[in-house]
Amino acid sequence: MTPHNHTGLLLVLACLPVPAWANAPEPVPRYAEFKAWQVGCDNTRRCTAVSASTDTPGMGLEIFRDAGPGGATRLSVFTPAGLRLHGDLGVDGHAVPGVRQAQGQAAIDLLRRLRNADTLDASSNQGERHISLQGMSAALLLIDSVQSRLDHPSAVVRTGSQPDSGIPAAISAPSLPGVIPAPSLSAVEAQTMGEEVMRLTQDQWSEPGLSNWTATAQVSPLDTAHVLVGLRYGCDGDNCMYSYYRAARTAPYQPTVLAFITPPYDDLGGEMYGQFTFDAGNGELTQLAAHGAGCGTRAVWAYDGTAMQLKEFRSMRGCQGLDPARWPVIWRTATQATPSK
Repeated sequence: MTPHNHTGLLLVLACLPVPAWANAPEPVPRYAEFKAWQVGCDNTRRCTAVSASTDTPGMGLEIFRDAGPGGATRLSVFTPAGLRLHGDLGVDGHAVPGVRQAQGQAAIDLLRRLRNADTLDASSNQGERHISLQGMSAALLLIDSVQSRLDHPSAVVRTGSQPDSGIPAAISAPSLPGVIPAPSLSAVEAQTMGEEVMRLTQDQWSEPGLSNWTATAQVSPLDTAHVLVGLRYGCDGDNCMYSYYRAARTAPYQPTVLAFITPPYDDLGGEMYGQFTFDAGNGELTQLAAHGAGCGTRAVWAYDGTAMQLKEFRSMRGCQGLDPARWPVIWRTATQATPSK
């Protein structure tokens, strides 16, 4: 019997072209936790990583990196009001200048040093402060992978000789139309509209057997022909249920459920629960769903003339006491210039 020629087969396989799926970029949006680090990569492949100290009040470290061959890189140490850091920060007890703020190649070089360390230390007006660097290397590796930098010189963790010119360009952010502020409402108009919309829609949201299901209405101008009526009910602490209606500015108001358009990704929520606030000046509705101290999700919705479109989504699964403005962005858009009147 003739023996199988395994060597020849391996040579043939080695010469075959690599299938497209083998180098396919990772799907986005993407969110992950690595010990003390939270990392999110949004729909354009821009990535954010953040970690905060367990001290109260504590400092934090955040990293931003844009996709593409020349994607900007930035890192910064931040502190809450009242906390002032003294001198250079230390890495595993050794002072290292330039850690507080860095960008470009200086930021990349610094990240390569920090990723192999354990702790970032600082002296402050309120004592020693510490940030764990454990999990940072894994977070940076994920960013390299999502942005297809692995084995390229610009990778932070797994560098290589493949030219950076082969790194895919950043994905363009979807564009949302600008909004012209709507005519204002008087307090009397808003109260009348709110009461009538509650009466017309009560069979859609009311639960007579529940004591916390009494609704309150917030009425805001939406456009020249409509108002936004938000009904708040079913509260549990700071979080409540909400129903939103688009109603005519004149009787009989004819309220219809306002549509919320969410991209088809599981991580982007869509539940009408949390704390909602509407800014009539820019047509934006902000939803904060807190899951603990400094963690949860925050969505910003923009009115496009008929519905609410998701403008931005931030997520923070690890409760580190951070303000929502520090949470990683996993969905973002670009806003068109508002046409002049």
